[in-house]
Amino acid sequence: MDIRNLKGSIVALVTPFHADGSVNFDKLRELTEWHVASGTDAILTLGTTGESSTMTHEEDDEVLRCVIETAAGRVPVIAGTGSNSTQTMLEKSLRAETLGADGLLLITPYYNKGNAEGICRHFVTVADAVKIPCILYNVPGRTGCAISAENVERLSKHPNICGIKEASGDMSYAMKIAHCVGPDFALWCGNDDITIPLLSIGGSGVISVWANIMPRECHEMVMDYLEGRREQAVEMAVKHLDLMNGLFMEVNPIPVKTALNLMGKDVGPFRLPLCGMTEAHTAQLRGLLEEAGLTVLMTRRDDQDVSLYRRSGLANTYGADLFVSVHCNASLTNPEARGIYTAAYSEECIGWQLAQLLRQTMMEAAGAEDMGSEARPNLAVLRTAQMPA
Repeated sequence: MDIRNLKGSIVALVTPFHADGSVNFDKLRELTEWHVASGTDAILTLGTTGESSTMTHEEDDEVLRCVIETAAGRVPVIAGTGSNSTQTMLEKSLRAETLGADGLLLITPYYNKGNAEGICRHFVTVADAVKIPCILYNVPGRTGCAISAENVERLSKHPNICGIKEASGDMSYAMKIAHCVGPDFALWCGNDDITIPLLSIGGSGVISVWANIMPRECHEMVMDYLEGRREQAVEMAVKHLDLMNGLFMEVNPIPVKTALNLMGKDVGPFRLPLCGMTEAHTAQLRGLLEEAGLTVLMTRRDDQDVSLYRRSGLANTYGADLFVSVHCNASLTNPEARGIYTAAYSEECIGWQLAQLLRQTMMEAAGAEDMGSEARPNLAVLRTAQMPA
């Protein structure tokens, strides 16, 4: 698929892992399907958010192949093939092209950096060698080096470089390169919190971390702006600004993978040197997810590797079944349902909001005095307990 005129939300997709650290390809397919169904306009795999720096070249190929096969031409798939070795980036890019990627995301040479001319040649070497479009990636906060405005202007004229992911967070820099935007060169926001300002100077969309957890909303925000419904777009951005920023309270992708696990997406652990969030940050993130209206199925006893919810083996029985039952207004008055509720709450395998919702639904359906003895102790706890910090 041609990405040269792509607009909208490109998700910087996480890579899900099993408890042993291996790639969870079943979950990767599930996430890809979810994004296609939710309106995501393209998928970026093997980026920073995908923990690509901890993966082997063989894993890179397998992950990319999996996403391409699952997307099946319904949305474009872009591969992150960057390296601080130009030769390595070239080899990875050629493999990605062979596997069927629709485009490439190319990063600056982190750590060893390079002077302005070397950085320019770093990108041109790949753009000259492949036939699929290339997107530059400017993120000096991670790489220690930036693409100068002068180099952006030079590179924007290359026939196989179709845009830049601008993630410096520097609006002055973004304004300096905005004049390069045109039919053959797009500006993509790389910071969710300033998507609207970047769109206002000619941006085509966002390569988003936030889209991992709210894909539909991210797509709608961008398209609302681009299609003239700017007040709605701004309202959406302001509404979810705290959550967007919260996804960077620790180094990406720790918060966004934690958020997905809290939401029951079960994307698994991280690979070192990344590890789990602090308890305080996890509690803060949970609150932000709940404020955004997202259902949080796990509690403060989350574990950085495999959550209590998953380890307990109760996820299918106590989480999804009860959630579906409540939202379908199914009766929870039978003894089996009451027993499941009691066991689930006592095991702390459902989130606070879901526990409250279950209690309310059951009491409305059966009345507090008819709940059965097995449920009364936990109802008493719920009536008197305070929202956990």
